[in-house]
Amino acid sequence: MREHPFEASEVRVTTPLDLLSLGGQVDLLDTPGMGSRDRHFDAVTDEILDALDAVVLVVRYPGLFTRFTGELVARLEGKISKLFVVWNLDRGCIDLSAAERERFAQQLSNSIGMTHELHLVDARTAFEQAQNPAARSVSGIDSFIASLRGFAASNARDVAALREAAKAGTRWLEEMFPALEARFAEVDRYVREARARIATIEQEGEEELAEARPRQSLFESNIAQLAAASMERAQTRRTKLLEEIYAARRRWMRNGHLLRLERAVASAVHAFTNDMAALAKETRDRLVTAAAAFGADVSVTPRAAKPLEVGRLTPEDRNVRANSGSLKILRRAIWKHWYLPGLERFARDTLANEGKQYEAWVQAAARAAVDAGQSATAERLRRIAERTSARVEEVREATRLEAFEAEHERLSQGIPSLRSEVRHIEELARQARDLLEAGFESPPAHAVHRVERESATQ
Repeated sequence: MREHPFEASEVRVTTPLDLLSLGGQVDLLDTPGMGSRDRHFDAVTDEILDALDAVVLVVRYPGLFTRFTGELVARLEGKISKLFVVWNLDRGCIDLSAAERERFAQQLSNSIGMTHELHLVDARTAFEQAQNPAARSVSGIDSFIASLRGFAASNARDVAALREAAKAGTRWLEEMFPALEARFAEVDRYVREARARIATIEQEGEEELAEARPRQSLFESNIAQLAAASMERAQTRRTKLLEEIYAARRRWMRNGHLLRLERAVASAVHAFTNDMAALAKETRDRLVTAAAAFGADVSVTPRAAKPLEVGRLTPEDRNVRANSGSLKILRRAIWKHWYLPGLERFARDTLANEGKQYEAWVQAAARAAVDAGQSATAERLRRIAERTSARVEEVREATRLEAFEAEHERLSQGIPSLRSEVRHIEELARQARDLLEAGFESPPAHAVHRVERESATQ
């Protein structure tokens, strides 16, 4: 088999059926390829041996403990729970005396560093005398089978089976770790790349939002400046109207012509009304234009061009008194407020109320423009947020990120958990080995079973 491994088409092994009825899991394994020139046999055998928990090692004289046997035992030490060493008493040791067999058996047992049982078995005699119980018993096979059965039926066999299962589970998990870690690395890279794409999209969205918010502040500042400028111009125009009225009153002080004063005041008020109407229209147009440029639609109510009511400048009797008697110019200059109470009332009340009304209208128009701008900004921010969310969702769907994140979570938690379980299983196997090495219901270590052979028949 070793020299011509591919010439045999079939290898048949026969054994009594009751030998396999040991309970638990029993593997029948021959190792014809171990130590051969073809590493294929060794690789296959190594994998199987590493999975075993009890091993029967058969040796023959004179190579009872070769270098290869020593390497095999060294590799098995710490990996298996039970070692049976069988010295097959074949034709090669027919000339050995009983004392020599005992000495060589003791040397063989001492050469094996791990806990073991040593059995001396004449396999040929056991096979040939299978139907002769007395001769078969002399071959040593019954003692060996009894030891196997004792191990299989003992609590030690259960502990060994537990350790064997622990070893198999540990080995399977260790074989799975490279694939799991490779998958985790792949999923982790994929998730990080997808999240980086999403982060880029979200950053772009934040930049758009950050750009849109200051625009609203700038728009409100422009509207406030426009309103302030309009109210300042209105105040300037009211001041001019007062100057025109007071100039007409000074002329009245000199000449006393009330009709001329009334005409001058009426003309000045009319011009003021037209100028204020034009200013209100200009202000409204500028507010609407500014809002439209910002992207807002604002509706500003036009200010009605209502002429100011001047009323009677003075009662008739006071007008008569202002133009009679001596020192008329001086009296009109000193008592001008008394002579012209209507003009004083117009300057003090009517014109002041008009200024307040105009400022209220400008502020309301500016507030409407600001509100429209805020609505436009809110809509702009909403569209930016929706567009960003849609792009993010598109990436999540295209990359199936939710599924990969769930897998990433399972792997990130599962791999350390599995490693922890491996450590627990290894600790369980170690405890099982400690029980076996302590002699937990197992036969004594280094037990030597001798057989006497009948020289005439062997």
